[in-house]
Amino acid sequence: MFDVGSLEILLITVLGLVILGPQRLPNALRTGFAWYNKAKTSMAEVSTKIEKELELGEVKDTLNQQVKVPTKISSAPLVNKDTSK
Repeated sequence: MFDVGSLEILLITVLGLVILGPQRLPNALRTGFAWYNKAKTSMAEVSTKIEKELELGEVKDTLNQQVKVPTKISSAPLVNKDTSK
């Protein structure tokens, strides 16, 4: 997802250690990773839902092409009301 190398991770760790201190850094890392995992899970769910919707749209298009649903409804009567035989 992110293109982060080992040097960037080392720099972020050192900055975190200097800013937060050794007591608060582990808790901050746990919280950060928890947020990251929640965001990753949410994005996966959204992606799955979008894929399902696209598949349903494709199925509807295929069915419409095969069935050829009429776009206009005729106003002509379906039954012949002429009883003069």
